[in-house]
Amino acid sequence: MTTFVLQYSCERFTILPKFAESGIKAIYTKCPNLKVLSLKSCGYVLNDHYVEQIIRKCPLIESLDLSYCRHLTDRTLNNLIKYYSKNLLQLILSGNHNYTGDAIIRLVSECEQLKQLDMWDNPNCTNDVLNILITLAKSRGSDQAITIVHKNLQHPVVTPDNPWAVVNAKTR
Repeated sequence: MTTFVLQYSCERFTILPKFAESGIKAIYTKCPNLKVLSLKSCGYVLNDHYVEQIIRKCPLIESLDLSYCRHLTDRTLNNLIKYYSKNLLQLILSGNHNYTGDAIIRLVSECEQLKQLDMWDNPNCTNDVLNILITLAKSRGSDQAITIVHKNLQHPVVTPDNPWAVVNAKTR
């Protein structure tokens, strides 16, 4: 049996795969001052309800890794917009195909402090969606530049033979 010790003042926390439901509850009950949280690969345990609890009760989070949390939906993105639009700087969503292009567009549009969005393999981000995201990124001020990561991102700044196409729309 593995035991996890959470300090009340923790600002950074990485959750391990196969983390139990009680561990997720401990995050939002014991660590309200979290700024960096990785929930990568939490599998079936993590759902929209638990993420909403974390979002509501840990209001200082600036960097959130939800990659490979395959049961999350647009409800999670809507809660991120509702509660973190002013402070979310980095969001990793790779490995989840449930987020719609419309929800991702809304996220980029309303979370103006977001500096990095990684949605590497989201098939719902069609070229049309990616072009809208690039347009949104270009419309931001220089202090609100965003880096967008997606395997199908097509933009003049992206090197064609680079499969890990990372583009900062402000580099043009």
